[in-house]
Amino acid sequence: MLEWLYGTQDTDGIIHKIIRHELDAEDWKRIIHAFNMDMEIEAAREEGRKQGRTARPGAIHRNLAEKAPTDLGGGGNGGGEEKVEDPTLQRYKDMKRRI
Repeated sequence: MLEWLYGTQDTDGIIHKIIRHELDAEDWKRIIHAFNMDMEIEAAREEGRKQGRTARPGAIHRNLAEKAPTDLGGGGNGGGEEKVEDPTLQRYKDMKRRI
């Protein structure tokens, strides 16, 4: 790209062609392509600014929390699958409750 702009010698870059009014079709295509790329980049930046202004802070985190699987457990909810106790231990617990 820099070679195209400035050239390899002092007289063959696009800048020198513009000064001498020697632009051909290929040069115009490259100029228009560069202009279109600049416009697309500016549109993407503007879209990002709009989304940034309207986005709710923490919305991403809330969405992730809502979609979290229940088997991950968490905090104090105990979560996950129920534990199977030894029947003998269960009987001892029942006996303590009766007393």
